[in-house]
Amino acid sequence: MKTILELSKELNVPKQRIYRYIKNHITDVHHDAGVMYLDETAENLLKQAFSQDEPHQKNTFDVHHDVHQTTSNEAVLKQFETVIETLKSQLEEKDKQIEQLQKLLDQQQQLQLVEQTKLLPVIQEKKSFWKRIFKK
Repeated sequence: MKTILELSKELNVPKQRIYRYIKNHITDVHHDAGVMYLDETAENLLKQAFSQDEPHQKNTFDVHHDVHQTTSNEAVLKQFETVIETLKSQLEEKDKQIEQLQKLLDQQQQLQLVEQTKLLPVIQEKKSFWKRIFKK
């Protein structure tokens, strides 16, 4: 006797599909501690049913998988594009901030240069104690 999980793995068929088939076609099922067991007759019926249906099942699964995969890829692509657009706008904002800071730095340097040129003659005019005594 095998469980539905064992048959699912053996036949490479989803458990839900086996449950559905049992519900519609097989009446003799054994239950023990909440686990469903199938005897050899039921097992053979399932193997026969799913071996005949196997090519159709695989194609259907592949189509559904491809559709789901495509939908999933499109959703991921849209999220990715949204993130890229957000990052682009943030970079543009940072570029503007950098440009403003560069202008402020340039102005600061110009002001500092002006202050230094004003102080230079005053510093040069100061004479030492001895030069003031012995004027030249």
